[in-house]
Amino acid sequence: MRKLLITSCFLALLCAQKSYAGPPFNTDDPEPVEYKHWEYYVSTVNNYRQGVWSGTSPHFEVNYGLAPDLQVHLLVPVNYTTVPHQNANFGYANTEVGVGYWINPGAGNRNYFFLGWEAQYNLSPALMLGGELYYHSTDVVGEKPVTAFNIGGSFNASTKVHLIFSAGHSLINGNIFTSYLGLLLTI
Repeated sequence: MRKLLITSCFLALLCAQKSYAGPPFNTDDPEPVEYKHWEYYVSTVNNYRQGVWSGTSPHFEVNYGLAPDLQVHLLVPVNYTTVPHQNANFGYANTEVGVGYWINPGAGNRNYFFLGWEAQYNLSPALMLGGELYYHSTDVVGEKPVTAFNIGGSFNASTKVHLIFSAGHSLINGNIFTSYLGLLLTI
């Protein structure tokens, strides 16, 4: 079953003609935000692994086209973790500021890379659906790299207001469920 799923995802991605990526997918945008334009996200990211839910609820993200082909990025998350038979823990997490390279400092952490392939199709001006297959190398000492998939899309309420969503699961090295739900404003 797992081989069939991996093969199906791979073949679906091969048949794609055009892709734009970015949230709600993990595979990031191949093109930055347009020069002098903004993207604002209010989102929640959820992960389920070995009986524990964790993620952000909510997180706020701002992207700006600082120069042609250069995007700056700010992400401010409120993290949560729920363990069975315990109260949920909420708290401010690390602020993320970036232009596109992952350096993961701290004891037990490792710098890492991410490789993904995403395809999407606009079913109508209001609805886009797509999927991705990705690989995430280890970012913590003692963990294994993960290969996973997501399916999702967006509903465009207008040219500036978009509801974005995805859900997926690991295929190799882990039993991890992920989901994403967000509101995107583009200016």
